[in-house]
Amino acid sequence: MKRGLALGFSIFALVFLSGCIDVEYRLLVDDRDGAEIRYTVTMNSLATSLQSFNVDSQDFLKRTEESARKRGYSVSPLAAENALGFTATKKVRGLSRSLGAGKDPFGTISDEIRINPGKDLKIWKGLFETEYRLDTVIDLRGSLPESPKPGSPPQASVQESPEPSSQPKASIPSGEGAEPAKSADTLLKDLTNSFVRNMSFTFVLGLPGKNAISNASSTSNGGSLMTWVLSPGQENRIQASLSTPNRRNMLIAGILGAALFIALAALAIIVIVRSRKRTSPSSSKRKKSKSRSKG
Repeated sequence: MKRGLALGFSIFALVFLSGCIDVEYRLLVDDRDGAEIRYTVTMNSLATSLQSFNVDSQDFLKRTEESARKRGYSVSPLAAENALGFTATKKVRGLSRSLGAGKDPFGTISDEIRINPGKDLKIWKGLFETEYRLDTVIDLRGSLPESPKPGSPPQASVQESPEPSSQPKASIPSGEGAEPAKSADTLLKDLTNSFVRNMSFTFVLGLPGKNAISNASSTSNGGSLMTWVLSPGQENRIQASLSTPNRRNMLIAGILGAALFIALAALAIIVIVRSRKRTSPSSSKRKKSKSRSKG
């Protein structure tokens, strides 16, 4: 009876669970060597009701929220129509220094959602230009059952020999060639894995400039805001790059260049004026008159 109920409930959940949990991860990089990480986890009423049947040992949202707080995020509840969730926010300073030192200033979202696209972000600061580049893979295969590798032999199942017993055990008849039925616990475990497997993931990257080059699903704000709609159960390639002028250094260089030009121009004017005074006709006449008076 328990097995039948679990099987029926699992089939129902697997059919209707897709899209019940939405995760949006935003990584917004600014031009002051900082970034803001903001992600939102939303679960609709169907997924919430499934948890009331003790599908998962603990509440999924509660676990994810607690994990975000442990990772230094500021968490605020999010209540929408027929949905529950939360928004977690964290700000990072000294971004280029941390990434240049090989540190990971972002970290994963939680133990349940282990994605961290910002760890592969690269920032190169030149004298007049700063380059941002992200080339990473968001792997959403973690919750799927591992498939056997091609060419690998099937693993033989090792069965322990039953202990001798004085009383014969009743056996459950099964059809010829039928696979052993899954237990109720296994079915419920598969259902728990389907939560993450059927999530709707969106990754948004913001860079401090216009016309970034990327393989994003869509862009906005002049190409500085890129959005990827990720595919659950697959590896999702993320590529983006942007070069921005270092306006502060360019301004300083412009001021120094202008000052140097003015100084050189003033020096040139002084040299020209002095040379003209030495070779002017009045000075030559004075020299001639002085020589005549002496004679």
